[in-house]
Amino acid sequence: MYKNSSNWTASQKTRAELLFEKYPDLKTAYGLSQIFENTKDKIFGLANLARWHERVRQTGFKAFNTNSRCIQNHYELL
Repeated sequence: MYKNSSNWTASQKTRAELLFEKYPDLKTAYGLSQIFENTKDKIFGLANLARWHERVRQTGFKAFNTNSRCIQNHYELL
């Protein structure tokens, strides 16, 4: 679960499908944890970050609220 899904082996994909089917909240949390994309454009990265903040808010997962607040508090440094 610590790897990006594009780097999973075939058996890891199969196990993830089974796990996510049984625990849909885990699938949502995994998706939220994958916020980083390779981009060199700061504006594009900040736009992705804003969309991530909105997804965190909509899901209501309290575990991500601390991360979201930390990023918001230091947003001007980005």
